[in-house]
Amino acid sequence: KILPSFMITLKVLFVKYANKFKMMNLDTKLYFIVGALLLLALFKMPFGYYVFLRIAVCASAVYIAIQKIQKVGPQSSLGILFIAVAILFNPLIPVPFEKGIWDFIDLAVAVLYFCMAFYELRLTRKK
Repeated sequence: KILPSFMITLKVLFVKYANKFKMMNLDTKLYFIVGALLLLALFKMPFGYYVFLRIAVCASAVYIAIQKIQKVGPQSSLGILFIAVAILFNPLIPVPFEKGIWDFIDLAVAVLYFCMAFYELRLTRKK
């Protein structure tokens, strides 16, 4: 019962922010899209979806880590955090966890991506 109401909430948020989504920069869109992909992984999906998810999350995490490290320097905590996410989701040498643990990881990383998206939105609003 929690997941259907959660999906309705996501739909309401999407409808509310659809026009704003068009005006967002590429990084903010990336955060929202990958966060949504991670939330979809909480449902029962075919195996191919999880392979696609690993590729998408790993690629986006590497991209974000490079950006943060270039902007702040090698001591960037966000850069290091996204490197850890990239290692965790790498498709070449998969980290084996049970489905319940992956659900927790997917949810935690989705929250990270959404927090980054809203942080980016606040930054662009202040400019």
